[in-house]
Amino acid sequence: MERAISRRLGGASRTEAIAEAFRRTVGIGMKVAVECVLIAADQGAIPVDREVVAVGGTAEGADTVLVILPSHTASFFDLQVREFVAMPRNR
Repeated sequence: MERAISRRLGGASRTEAIAEAFRRTVGIGMKVAVECVLIAADQGAIPVDREVVAVGGTAEGADTVLVILPSHTASFFDLQVREFVAMPRNR
């Protein structure tokens, strides 16, 4: 795994490796939706003890809808993607 990450991303950070995994496995919309939930939780705009619906996509439009149990960025691995409501068929 580490070798694959190094070949693909060079000396990229672990954060970039996670973002790239989201982009490649589901699509850019998943990365965007998760980032939005993390930022909203960090700012206190959403609770971390209740599920939320998150929408993400690209400049071309939203294409991913997830049900997420949020977490703060510092507790990233507590975040749970509970459901994929919609995701792109082509990445």
